[in-house]
Amino acid sequence: MKSIYRIERQTYAQLWPSQGALYGEGRWNRKGFWVIYCSESVALAKLETLANSKSLPSSRVLLEIEVDDKAPIKRIVPADLPDNWMQVPYPKELHVLTERWLQDQQYVGLQIPSRQSPQEDNYLLYPLHPQFSQWVRVLHRTPIEFDQRLK
Repeated sequence: MKSIYRIERQTYAQLWPSQGALYGEGRWNRKGFWVIYCSESVALAKLETLANSKSLPSSRVLLEIEVDDKAPIKRIVPADLPDNWMQVPYPKELHVLTERWLQDQQYVGLQIPSRQSPQEDNYLLYPLHPQFSQWVRVLHRTPIEFDQRLK
């Protein structure tokens, strides 16, 4: 079993699967495409949360998510991506890549390089995959704080 991590607002921490990306656009998804953004470590999850926050996050909960070793995860490495994949605004080619993955329905997750730390990986989970609940579950929910020195 592999643990991956997501930091969620306290208000939404009990909702699973998380629905935030369904209602907003991100680097890897257009609005209306339901994916769950996660990170390979707590530190990377914090870094990603900071990068997507205008101020120091408060009232947050760390979700430790267990992914079964048998769960099909598709890995994307920087060499697979367009040269401009790190730019803002986000290149639309990344949305196309994600939408193809979602339509294919072969994989419950997509392992992708982090924009903030390309040597590390984030994960997109697909909650509408037919075997999602067999392969993915929340192990723990723990309150998490951000040091004031980070902003």
